[in-house]
Amino acid sequence: MDLDVFMMFSSIAGVLGMPGLGNYAAANAFLDALAHQRRAQNLPATSVAYGVWEGEGMAAGLTGRTTLTHLAKFGLDPLKPEEGLKLLEQTIRGGRALTVAAALDPERLRIYLKNEHAERGGIPSFYSKLLSEQERNGSCNEPRNSGRAGNLRTKLSKAPAGQHEAIVLAMVRETVAKALGFTSAGQVDVDIPLQDIGFDSLTAVLLRNRLSALTSLKTLSAGSITWQYPNLRSLSHFLLSQIQSEAQAQSKQSCSVSDHTRKQSVNSTTYTMEAARKGHLDPDIAFDNIEEAQRPRSVFVTGATGFVGAFILRELLELGIAAHCLVRAEGVKHGQQRLVESLASYDLWKHDYAPLLTPVVGDAAKPLFGLTNVAFDDLANRVDAICHSGALVDWLRPLNDYIGPNVISTHEVLRLASRGRGKAVHVISTLATLPMHMGYDVPEHDREYGYSTSKYIAERMVAAARWRGARASVYRVPFVAASAATGHFRVDRGDFLHNLIAGSIQMGSFPSLDADLSVVQPVDYLSKTVVAIMVHDRSRIGHDFDFVNKHAVSCNHFFQLMGGDDAGTLLPFHEWQLRALAYAAAHPKSALARIGTIIDGLADESALAAMLKGLPTGEHVLGGDVYPAPLVDEQLARHYRDRIDMFNSDGPISSLEPGKME
Repeated sequence: MDLDVFMMFSSIAGVLGMPGLGNYAAANAFLDALAHQRRAQNLPATSVAYGVWEGEGMAAGLTGRTTLTHLAKFGLDPLKPEEGLKLLEQTIRGGRALTVAAALDPERLRIYLKNEHAERGGIPSFYSKLLSEQERNGSCNEPRNSGRAGNLRTKLSKAPAGQHEAIVLAMVRETVAKALGFTSAGQVDVDIPLQDIGFDSLTAVLLRNRLSALTSLKTLSAGSITWQYPNLRSLSHFLLSQIQSEAQAQSKQSCSVSDHTRKQSVNSTTYTMEAARKGHLDPDIAFDNIEEAQRPRSVFVTGATGFVGAFILRELLELGIAAHCLVRAEGVKHGQQRLVESLASYDLWKHDYAPLLTPVVGDAAKPLFGLTNVAFDDLANRVDAICHSGALVDWLRPLNDYIGPNVISTHEVLRLASRGRGKAVHVISTLATLPMHMGYDVPEHDREYGYSTSKYIAERMVAAARWRGARASVYRVPFVAASAATGHFRVDRGDFLHNLIAGSIQMGSFPSLDADLSVVQPVDYLSKTVVAIMVHDRSRIGHDFDFVNKHAVSCNHFFQLMGGDDAGTLLPFHEWQLRALAYAAAHPKSALARIGTIIDGLADESALAAMLKGLPTGEHVLGGDVYPAPLVDEQLARHYRDRIDMFNSDGPISSLEPGKME
């Protein structure tokens, strides 16, 4: 084509390389490079690298207040539309391949760079040249924050251990306040999700940089800070644990521990934690009390306030079986209240259950569940079976976060089974352990590494207990779906499958997937099956069970059932992915926003389909001919859809027009 003008609109991000905008910067740098290439071939081309525009443009719609605040600190002020158009005319008339058109305050940029790069040797050379920085004596770039990490660690070393969490939390809170532009640290709520405070990709990178400088921790990532920790309190706890781990490692290098000291610590908490991390059982745990399994009259249940645990608890109570439920609470009365509220939230509670329900106030992540030896032994003599359904199930946390709730808890469940009257153990696990059982390597950067590894370690403990005589079963449950009978679903923010379905309904379109629901089972089916084996079909106890859905329907068929009359459309995956990410950015509290990082990381349709793809199962399989799974039909979908509509606090999700945003 014989063109007079070939105009491209790029961004100043491609020139200055702003933190948190790496992908965006690279895309715009390509446009700038294309302009230079065309000019080298004597073809017309002009690229204008704009800064932020005033008004409801991309910056306002996709980044929000906190990112705009940081762009201002970076030295960028918004251009008025008339200024942008005037600069466009100048760019075309100027005849250059690339023109940067932005309202940039060099002094503000200089101050920002000095603060951000103080720990790394001062302002980078590229910016120094841009700002004509005269670094004759190096005084301009003298680090302002040098020694802060050392000061933090020194402060921790001098303070009582009971104050450490408060010290780190205060530091994190102050850092976040500065990063997000709050006037004081007291305005930052430490108990709400980070995304609700105002974090996005840019501010996460900035926070990562500052926390790395303050703590000297080099392995922090922006993604983990934003998505792996539910709030600032949890993030602070992780930072403190990392600092303490490094300090312990340094201590071990500088001094050795004698064999005598090691033997003295065999029965200590330290031994239990270290051994449990490797899947080892306490040598003192033996199962000399095991007898032929009788119908249990009393069962110890962990995780009863969780989704699967609540449904299992209901099945036991409905059969008239007493339940001693481990629960974190301020006292017995509060524990009872938590259990009742959990059952009631799924419409499972009946007043007739009250005499059968006994709260055991404790913590599954602690040795002996935080109980005294006397209380622990008393519990061991009161129950005939154990159902261990308690676990931390978020995908995206580091392994260390799962050790207590997933590994130590299993170790102590097996300890309880070894004491007092004989009792069978039923452990709820996950199909995510199957790749490890099959000998495949699960790399640490895999999103499920921490969770699946912790559950695999727990399963190894159960296998070791069986070698010592325990009667124990493992149930590797698949994706847990809503109740087939009532539509009740897990209200946990991190439930990927539910957020995918509810978010697609809300957006008005679903991804077209070449996959089925063979690894998806309703929660009421799973709970009934586990309790049936525990109570009635006791000859099956002692095996590891996998689940299949012999009558699984395709994802596309299920999506159409869930959509109903206003289903919207089934879109090609890439088109749906772009729409979902835009919707998540525009609706940061939506279901899709909760799984936005996972959606963004999916390379193509096959990546999402692989998440729903089943793996080869073991010898003992449930859901086919043995305890067949229920059919997924219009009635099941209607129950689920109705429950989603009821849960939506802003009115029925179905009130949205297909394909439209709020």
